[in-house]
Order: sequence, then C-alpha cells, then structure tokens
Amino acid sequence: MIDPQQCKIVVKLKHLYPDDPVDRLRGVNVVATLKKRGWDIELYNNQQEIDLIIYLDDYNLYERLIYEHIKAKITVVDIQDNHLNRHNPASQFIKNRRHHSKFKRLLVELKQGILPLFYKVLTKKIWYKLYIHSLKQANHLVCSSHALTKVYLPLNPRTVTIVDALDTVSLPPSEKSKRISICWVGTQNNIVYLQLVDKAIALLQKEYDLDFYIITADTIFDDPASVAILNSFEMQYQFTKWNKETVAAELQKHHIAIAPLPSMTEKSTNKILTYMGAGLATVASGAQDYQQLHTQYPKSFHFLEENTTTVWYQALERLIIDTTQREAYVQKAQEVITAYSIDKIILQYEALFQELLSEPLQ
Repeated sequence: MIDPQQCKIVVKLKHLYPDDPVDRLRGVNVVATLKKRGWDIELYNNQQEIDLIIYLDDYNLYERLIYEHIKAKITVVDIQDNHLNRHNPASQFIKNRRHHSKFKRLLVELKQGILPLFYKVLTKKIWYKLYIHSLKQANHLVCSSHALTKVYLPLNPRTVTIVDALDTVSLPPSEKSKRISICWVGTQNNIVYLQLVDKAIALLQKEYDLDFYIITADTIFDDPASVAILNSFEMQYQFTKWNKETVAAELQKHHIAIAPLPSMTEKSTNKILTYMGAGLATVASGAQDYQQLHTQYPKSFHFLEENTTTVWYQALERLIIDTTQREAYVQKAQEVITAYSIDKIILQYEALFQELLSEPLQ
C-alpha cells in the first residue's frame, strides 16, 4: 500500500473556473475529499516534481505536456466528452437545431479568406493527430460515463470509468407550491436539448396549471444563438439564475425535473443525480448512461426510450396528476443517492492511485 502522504498528486482543471460543472465535480470536490482522507493532492499551480497529474479533458493536452514542462511521473487524462466521433448524436443535434449547416459554415469561413480557412483546417487536423497521440501515451484514461469508456478504450487499453459523484447540498425539505412546476438545469450549450420537449410542455400547459423553469447562467442572454432558441419555444418558461450556493434550495421548490437528450448520447449521469439529490421526480431520455442507471435502479426515475412529443407528454402528465408516483420515485432515488455519494465514488480514485503509484515506472 502506498502512503498517501508520500506521493504528490495534482489535478489540472478544464476551464480554470471552480464553479464550472466539470471543474467542480471532477476537480474541486475530488481534491477536497481526498485531502480530508489524507492524500497529498492539490489543484495544479505550476508545481514541480509531481508523482501523478490528472488532466480534466484538456483540449490542448499535447501542448500542455510539451510546454508546461511538468515533471510528472504519471499522467492521467479524465474525459467528459467524445472528441473522437464528430458525428456523435449530441453534437449533431446541436448543429442541426442551430441551423449551422456545413454549407453555411463554409460560406462564413470563405468570407474571411482562403488562407485563414486553410490555416484553420490544417491546425485542426494537426491538433486532432496530437490529441490522439497524447491519449495513447497517457498512463491511464478515466471517463465520466460508461458510454465514453467504450469509445476511448480502443485508443488506450488502460481506460476506466469513474462516474460523477452526487453534487448537492444537504438541506431540510422545503415546502413545495400547490401549483405543479417542472424544472431543467443545464449549461448554455445544452439549452438546445429543450427543443425535444418544447411541444409536449406547451400542450401540457394548455391542460394543466403548470410552470416550467429554466435554471442556467444569465450569460445565456448574451449569446444570439441561445436567445434564438429561447424565442422559438412554444412553451412558457420562467428563468432562474444558476448559483452554486442557492441551486439546491431552488431545485427543492419544484416537483418534477427533466433531462432530455438525443438517443445514444454519451453523457454523464450528474444532472439526474442532482435532481434525485434534491428530491425531485425525474424524467430523462437519450443518454446511454441514463439507461444503464435505470436498468440498475428501475424505479428511481422514468427513462424514455423515445423523444417524441407523445411519449414526453404522457410521461410528464402522469407525474403531474399522480402525487403517489412522484413520491415513489423520490423514495426509490434514495438508493441511488447513497450509491453515488462522493464518499463512495472517491474510493475508485484511491484504488486507481494505489494501482498506478505502486507500479514500477517504465
């Protein structure tokens, strides 16, 4: 067994912003918990003589390895998104729904000149080659979802899954309003997925006293593409600004939470875990890991095989009118909350560190 205090471990954040979902869930929270358990681990800040470094899905991984001159003995890359398949369902859905066709993008690029376009294409291809090379050279890859592990395993046989831990604040149950409310939490980039449920919620609002809340950063109103999506909605929505300190209490005000995604998407389960932790009846679709979690805990939330308006309408209508079913999901979700607590997930990081740090260096 390796002495946790005898090995220097650092974690390099993805966006260098502690409140960013990736940097918080897989960086700040992990470092803080491992510190409490006695590990010599810190966020990266130009340290030298590092035994093990974890890069959080760094797009410029090769550049970092070469130019930061990190003296790390072991390199681990932690991956949250599929950068290998340009046609993965999630990215294709975003491109199609934002009307960014290849032809239109090409016209925009050509207006800026042939040389800038050539340079952009060339550097992108070089980046992709270097990214692949870096992944192959890494001592270990860690993926935030089982679906991503399947994608990256052929590149590096030393690839494992460590899912996100439950990200929530323990609060006493709050009083919910008599008027039913549904909520969605997400980043600006993911607002496009609400188009999957727009018509269903709009129809439900005609039949029932129903509020729908979008909880996200207020920077969404500074992005023309996001504003265009918001303006296209048939449903009526209310906006709530996301804040790390208040989001848990905000979620508890609502009755139902949704997580719509295109079929076969390779996303982490962190969104629906957050909903469950806040005591919400959850309806989700699309993500392979959502489906896997539903198979393991079938009565903890409602997973939809299809994204049709009819399927979403029926699933949400049942929860709107059936208080008993909502409460049943919330109660069953307690098993998931326990299994995905940070104290349970952190054991996987410790096992990985023990394995890597115990091996002789090549």
